[in-house]
Amino acid sequence: MRLQEFIHSLEQGGLARWIWYSVVIAAMAICYVFFVIVHFRGLSEANGMDQAQVAREIARGNGFSTKDIRPIEIAMLRQNKPDFVLDNTPEIYHAPLNPFINSFFLRLTKKTWLMNVRDVVYASDRMIATVAMVFMLLGFIVNFLTARMIFDEKIAALAIVLSLFCGQYWTFLLTGLPQMLMFFIFSCCAHVLFRAIEAHLAKNPTTWLLAIAGFLFGLLALAHSLTIWIFIGALIFSVLYFSPRYKGTAVMLIVFLLVYSPWLVRNYRVCGNPFGLSHLSFIGSLNGAELNRMRGQDVSLGGLSLGDMKSRMVSGYIDQVSRLVFLVGQNCVAPVFFVALLYIFKRREASDFRWCLFLMWIFAFVGVSIVGLNNSNNLFILFIPLITLYGFAYVMMLWTRLDINIPLFRYTFIFIIYVISGIPDYSLYSFTKAPSFLVNWPPYVPPFIAIMNTWTSDSEIIASDMPWAVAWYADRKSLLIPVSISDFLNIYDYRELNGNLVGLYLTPITGNKALVSEILKGDDKDWAPFVLRGVRSKDFPFQYSTPLGIDKECVFYCESDRWSPKAD
Repeated sequence: MRLQEFIHSLEQGGLARWIWYSVVIAAMAICYVFFVIVHFRGLSEANGMDQAQVAREIARGNGFSTKDIRPIEIAMLRQNKPDFVLDNTPEIYHAPLNPFINSFFLRLTKKTWLMNVRDVVYASDRMIATVAMVFMLLGFIVNFLTARMIFDEKIAALAIVLSLFCGQYWTFLLTGLPQMLMFFIFSCCAHVLFRAIEAHLAKNPTTWLLAIAGFLFGLLALAHSLTIWIFIGALIFSVLYFSPRYKGTAVMLIVFLLVYSPWLVRNYRVCGNPFGLSHLSFIGSLNGAELNRMRGQDVSLGGLSLGDMKSRMVSGYIDQVSRLVFLVGQNCVAPVFFVALLYIFKRREASDFRWCLFLMWIFAFVGVSIVGLNNSNNLFILFIPLITLYGFAYVMMLWTRLDINIPLFRYTFIFIIYVISGIPDYSLYSFTKAPSFLVNWPPYVPPFIAIMNTWTSDSEIIASDMPWAVAWYADRKSLLIPVSISDFLNIYDYRELNGNLVGLYLTPITGNKALVSEILKGDDKDWAPFVLRGVRSKDFPFQYSTPLGIDKECVFYCESDRWSPKAD
């Protein structure tokens, strides 16, 4: 190829496009090596580990079951079926889609399911993170295709790459939570809705597109039930926008229910409530005591209060407004999306779709205000690329109004936007810091959790303040410690776990709390002697103990000495 032809191809965008794609692919490969291979410390979120161990049970052929046993779960299951057998405990806390998808990939790591105590990082942790990254990249590809339809390829590429600077995506890769799966499914939902808007403006049928959207929203709800709030926003937009007014909306709703309702039926058959434990989890979260609610055995609606719901919504609203920049990805152009709502874009489709996006975002805001914002309930990460797209397009439109026709200045302006967006603590730069530990300590040290697998049998159960980690790394059934010692002894004495409760594992989750206000006088006061290593009571069944973890901050109590070398 001659030099002039080469330069012409760059100017026209043909070769430049492939160079751009190659750079992005190479950058993603480098990020994968950096995050999932070099600096990977294992899964970081409790619910992520919990869903991972459920996925492994599915891969084993045990169905949608769990080794993380909550006292309230026992009460609910036995209230529904008094003859319930604990050997294969149904999972009624988490949504099913993420564990089911992960189960297919965990089969590839079957030989390493039993963690070697000499390993620092669990091989299945890496597999879960790898699957999450694949879904993240697929989500960005779909968003790019949607963005290119809304504006043009250059704006789409610049906005989507800018979204990749959002550190929240790279954080969620390492959690095991379903957000990256949700991100991909929601991106598909948004793409189909935009196609429906295009079809409507072209006076073409939209019913089949809305049916596909209903199917995708059903999958999204199976990944996280809180996303039903987003679906409500889409339904309202459908009613207000498409014609005939109710036909397409009815189809979308019916398809959604066909996808989602079998899960509700399954829960009702298993535990007597279509929502599983979610309603009790919500009641507990109203006063900030969700975990304590799971540690009890009260399956009534006690604690549900309109006053508490109002307080939660007000505090949730204030919390989210104060963190708005964080919620939209911490880049400087994303918040401009809300200003761009007042601008009429040249393409009618672009102007109409932003209102669909806005309605879904608002309903996500309302739903999260009710249940509380945390990593598990973060829905806003689903919207960041498209919100960034509109904000970036509006800012570049304002730039053209300045009539500065010097390309260097334009590129410098875009570069400044990228630099400012990369400055916050949650940007990619923050991940370049070397980790203090090779594991997520405190409180997780996978090798010291996995070693309990060698001290117990598959039929035995270990009580713990982190049963999700014991179930995942030690591959043992684990009971979440009840609030009181008396409840624990009742479970033990009355053999509610078939007499298989043999140990107690305590970690910094309880040990790092404030000594007086939380350990000695708080909810865990009954467990203070165990946390402080002062158990001497002959009435307690576990008289033997051994320290574990970094600086021996964890402790394992057992009915016998199972760790000392046995004499020949």
